[in-house]
Amino acid sequence: MRRGVLALLLLLGACATPPAAPPDGPVASWAPPTSPRAVIVALHGFNDYRAAFAEFGRFAAGNGVAVEAYDQPGFGAHHARGRWPGTAELVRALEAAVASARQRHPGVPVFVLGESMGGAVALAAAASPDPPPVAGLILAAPAVWNGTDLPESYLATLRVLARIAPMLRVSGRRLGRQASDNIQMLRALGRDPLYLRYTRLDAVAGLVELMIEGQAAAADLRLPTLVLLGARDQIVPPAASRRFVALLPPEACTVVAYLNGWHLLLRDHQRETVFADILAWVDGRPPPSRLDRPCGPPPPA
Repeated sequence: MRRGVLALLLLLGACATPPAAPPDGPVASWAPPTSPRAVIVALHGFNDYRAAFAEFGRFAAGNGVAVEAYDQPGFGAHHARGRWPGTAELVRALEAAVASARQRHPGVPVFVLGESMGGAVALAAAASPDPPPVAGLILAAPAVWNGTDLPESYLATLRVLARIAPMLRVSGRRLGRQASDNIQMLRALGRDPLYLRYTRLDAVAGLVELMIEGQAAAADLRLPTLVLLGARDQIVPPAASRRFVALLPPEACTVVAYLNGWHLLLRDHQRETVFADILAWVDGRPPPSRLDRPCGPPPPA
């Protein structure tokens, strides 16, 4: 049971309107020298923080697109660092970030980019009764499971342990999973004081519930969506990713799968291919990698 639980840790207006409240965590932004043609609000993965998007942010800004990333509640330098905030608080922070971006860039389309756990947060927000008004979602290796990817006994045990020992800290460092082929980046991340290397058990349980919510939102998603997957992903089970993509409506969704892609697609060695595909999709152009296909069930072999 312990290995099954620990594996989850790797899922790494009008002028009269009052100003929108910015996210309550630290924000990083990368802006082009002139007015951007689009803005991307970026959501990091589990235990990570805003610096996850530094290289993509510089690339996008150099190509006329602004990127804004913030430390989600409970992560990075957020004042509640280390504590699981709950899905509602994660969604509220995203809504505030989108409202702030729209107010500071009137008339400019705003997209949401969610990596891993950030993708699940984006899906939960899109499925809410009053979803944030965005032009589309970009989901990079989204953390979405349907609840059957772990035996029910694991889920039940995890939920009970999270209630009776929520502050118990666990780590996934010895599981032998690799998140990227960029070893230098992984080593630097391991030394980064803002990256959470130990996690409270209630945060693991919260992540599981969030992933299940994200999967449940798939069939009703109507926003234009780009899903990015890595064929070498060792963190989110490939079978879970395939089930998720099969549920998404093909008329509004594109999936790109990279044969040499791992879980941290935006930091892998082939990351600039991913960067170019994202910006092309934002502009309404076909991804230059030519690896795209409509979402929904895969075509017959």
